[in-house]
Amino acid sequence: MNARSRVGAALVTAVIMMGGAAAVGGSAAAAPTATAAVRDFSTGNTGDSSFVLEYGATTPASRLITIGPDTRTIVFAPGFGPQGDEIACNLLAADGSLIAERYWSSNEWWSPPYDRTLTVPTGAVAGVGEAYTASCAARAEASYLSIWNLVGAGDAGAQLTLDESPAKATRTTEREPLDGARDATGSPVALGDRVRISGPAGIWFPPGSTPVLDVRLEVSVGGGTTTTGPAEDVEATVDGAVLSFTIPRSLPAKPGDDIVVRAESTSTVPGSNTAPDRVTTRIWVARLAVESATTASTTGLTLDRRYGVSTLSAGTARVVVTDPLGGPIAGSVVLVIDGKSRPPVVVSGVGSVSTTIRLPKLGRGLHTIVATFGGSESLSSSTSPARQVRILL
Repeated sequence: MNARSRVGAALVTAVIMMGGAAAVGGSAAAAPTATAAVRDFSTGNTGDSSFVLEYGATTPASRLITIGPDTRTIVFAPGFGPQGDEIACNLLAADGSLIAERYWSSNEWWSPPYDRTLTVPTGAVAGVGEAYTASCAARAEASYLSIWNLVGAGDAGAQLTLDESPAKATRTTEREPLDGARDATGSPVALGDRVRISGPAGIWFPPGSTPVLDVRLEVSVGGGTTTTGPAEDVEATVDGAVLSFTIPRSLPAKPGDDIVVRAESTSTVPGSNTAPDRVTTRIWVARLAVESATTASTTGLTLDRRYGVSTLSAGTARVVVTDPLGGPIAGSVVLVIDGKSRPPVVVSGVGSVSTTIRLPKLGRGLHTIVATFGGSESLSSSTSPARQVRILL
């Protein structure tokens, strides 16, 4: 199998697998945390579509297409009209192995005497009841792929004609890019941001369909290594106007990196025994720039006593640093006593961290103490409310 054959076989396999995918996606919007930024982008309009047309099924009997040991020629008659690119047709066995293939230029395909035949090798089709797949693909500005699902039968004729008969149609899939992604490319985002991609009602999926939502994020990290993962809290409004998601704070991206967002909504309007399923996939792909962003931290301070009997019994201070978004904390805290800073104490953890610091020897009288967290790449600095301790003797 040459490179083009492998590409064609993989494309047919991918389309067949997509049809059996389980639906995943939310229906109710998950509200972002109050401190997370919301980034709004436009869907734009739909662009040049790609089409996959599928024919043939074992039930009902009217959709059955058979091929057999006596079949020597397949005549293709799909109705698409490619411009300027080659047309590739092939026949695959159930395991995806190539049985036969042929290529035509656009001029050859559309010029008399219309030789659109594919020769089937003798003995290549032997299994009665086994599945076979024939396909024709045209690659142009928008691509077209027709797939016929065949069943081995002992009484199949010497010539099999495959056309785009509505009576045999089982599924029509249209993939449409959304051109608003061009305007979004290069826009800044930060980890933890909520992203909304909005347009008119029905732009993400048509009425009466059940959408399957998928948003993948790709970031290139040191050495060109690419990490890909899902976005969080992906959902769409019921009218199909807005798709939204959250960029995970755990994504391994730093300021200056790019995040490639690939948002897809695949919806299906079920067909019947006489009408095909109609599948629509809308795709929005943009490269966004990661900017530096910090979350407002909070620092709390409690003293184990308000009074000390002598200068040797000032006590301890407990400092708590909190990230309201539950992210990682790494930095240091400093006690400031009567305006003078003590040595920093390192803290680290996730969400909330605490440390207990013994107070130094203090002189007689009232002393004012605050705790300051110095901040980090993702958290701003913060200072606790003032606390006081009085030394009596």
